[in-house]
Amino acid sequence: MRLLPPAKIESFGDNPSYPEAVAAIRAEHGRAASHWVADRLGLSQRQARRYLSPQPPNARRPDVVALAPRLRVAEGRLRRTLKTTSGTIEVNYSPSGPTRSVPDIDATAGLRDYLTAAADYLADGERHLAAAEFEQYILIGYGGGSLPEEMSIVAYLGGIDLVLDDGVLTAQQGDFDELDDEDGDWDGEDVPLF
Repeated sequence: MRLLPPAKIESFGDNPSYPEAVAAIRAEHGRAASHWVADRLGLSQRQARRYLSPQPPNARRPDVVALAPRLRVAEGRLRRTLKTTSGTIEVNYSPSGPTRSVPDIDATAGLRDYLTAAADYLADGERHLAAAEFEQYILIGYGGGSLPEEMSIVAYLGGIDLVLDDGVLTAQQGDFDELDDEDGDWDGEDVPLF
């Protein structure tokens, strides 16, 4: 099975809203969030607490959003996902892989477990395992649990969209057929699920 490159699962954390950014910073740093923001932005802790409040100065919102840890934002979005749209994926049943359009996949009770596991792995910094769980969500959601075990995803040709519980659509457009991420730490090898 070829896995979704870890940088792509992390890309679910791109372009967070201000509330998502604050939640991610607080999840990452806990009670020390305002101290961490103060250090990064050169502020007093009192100012940093204001910037992390529900009504911060508008001029500082972009600064706070820029500090948001992408993995934590992605984790929060996976936990809030109601449905995914994967566009077209290339699957492999045998040496010649057909291309299939995957319908919207609702994150129902059984499938939600895969998204929750992916989010849990992201919280632990395990991008490879998060990607594996997300792929299982796609495969099982696509096949209704009746796909052959040897089926795997070869490439995401249409990007992935997450529909979140607040109605926001998080679009991750573009082909996900790359083996290397920006860090250069993706070696293209499979990570066993079990």
